[in-house]
Amino acid sequence: MEVRKVQLTGGKSLTVTLPKDWTNMVGLTKNDSIKLEPNPDGTLTLYPQGSSKIARETSKTIDLDQIPNADYLFRVMLGAYISGHDSIILKSKGPIDDILKNEIFSFTQSTIGLETIEEEDDRIMLNDLVNHEDIVLNKNLDRMRALVKNMISRVFNDAFTDDTTLVKDIESKDAEVDRAYWFISRECSLHQKDITLSQRTGTGPDEIWSIHSLARIMERIGDHAVLVSTYSSEVSSVDFPSEVHERLQDVGGRIANLFLETVENWRSKDIKGSNDCIEDAEYLILYIRSTFKKSISLTLEHENAINRITSSAIRIAEYCIDISELTINAAMN
Repeated sequence: MEVRKVQLTGGKSLTVTLPKDWTNMVGLTKNDSIKLEPNPDGTLTLYPQGSSKIARETSKTIDLDQIPNADYLFRVMLGAYISGHDSIILKSKGPIDDILKNEIFSFTQSTIGLETIEEEDDRIMLNDLVNHEDIVLNKNLDRMRALVKNMISRVFNDAFTDDTTLVKDIESKDAEVDRAYWFISRECSLHQKDITLSQRTGTGPDEIWSIHSLARIMERIGDHAVLVSTYSSEVSSVDFPSEVHERLQDVGGRIANLFLETVENWRSKDIKGSNDCIEDAEYLILYIRSTFKKSISLTLEHENAINRITSSAIRIAEYCIDISELTINAAMN
């Protein structure tokens, strides 16, 4: 860190010279303007106005010869994507294995903004084509909220029925939820790396953190909806008591309504409403436990499945408490 002394100019004004390396990097010249923004911690941020754009683009190269399988490759590419790299270069000493190549192209379909711009036998380059200054993250949250709400409603309404499309439908929606969550995580990384991005988009660091936290919780709720669909598909729906169906639908409706209310409270920063939702969620957890403890004649297979579904239902209610606590914390900031 470079330290410079403050000088007194004209008997009144305090001045400090700017580092030449920095002015050259941003293209700052005589008569250009600089925006000064005081920060709460007493520091001062300088924003060159009208200067040339600073090159911040980064790339990540992945050596495919060091990748043992497609799952490993997916995790590495996802890490590079969320980290905020503008381009991902995948290379190999020889022709890229077909399995890995299919995984690369599948990955671009499961993310927002990545496109294949170069492809050779031994090299593939993916680029981020999104203009991040135009991104409104709340739209991604709205999409996640709608998907998760539909997943909750569908999975509890149709569990232990003859609906053979349930698991596939829930998994498809969950993939969309993951896609939105990864994109929000990427935006969060970009805002951390470029403090001017928050200024240009009008979305402050605190709001970015809150958005990312909410998206993460919704992604976890989606995972539990997938679990519920899986549990119900693993056992036979034959002779399954209608009474249990009714109880599952009742619980599903209560959870879906609670989820929507907690997200709406987050949006409006409603402290009282969030506190009410915490109490409602605590009551709902007790209700779920007591509902499925009531005497019902079930096979051991069905009883085990119901116990696992009950655990996921309770976990979703607990996530609603997390959202409400997040809202109260954000409102008090």
